[in-house]
Amino acid sequence: LDDGVLNTYFLQWVDDKDPILSDLAHRFLDRVPLKSARITDQTRSLLPELKQLVAEAGFDSEYYTAENDSYDLPYDAYDPTSKKPRTQIELMQSDGSLVELSTVSDLVRAISGKVSRDERFFFPKEMLIDSNESLFTDTFEAFQAHIKNNII
Repeated sequence: LDDGVLNTYFLQWVDDKDPILSDLAHRFLDRVPLKSARITDQTRSLLPELKQLVAEAGFDSEYYTAENDSYDLPYDAYDPTSKKPRTQIELMQSDGSLVELSTVSDLVRAISGKVSRDERFFFPKEMLIDSNESLFTDTFEAFQAHIKNNII
């Protein structure tokens, strides 16, 4: 599958009789992605309530909510004894000798060996609307009460 094939299917799915498939295809093609907020260990217990609020606003929470954990080790020096040894980046000096990148870059040394973690909860951006004219104003306000600065 390539982008052309997938885009062809998304174009067909926009007119599908399944309203969820049609809406999700529309969101993809028209670049209306789901919003997200960071989850912490202390706020993870709020996710069932947030999913319920999404459902109360008329979205199927099975398809319109998701959780994602991403971990990254931006750079780590080569260690042949580790379970997954990484290829080290070496720079050639003017005399032809090689030096490992983190020994000559303060920036790389600062991030070397440090794992970053980003856990997120995804939901429809409509949950963040600021409207008093909606039937779901109370639901939206209850949902928004749990989010501050994109963190749950």
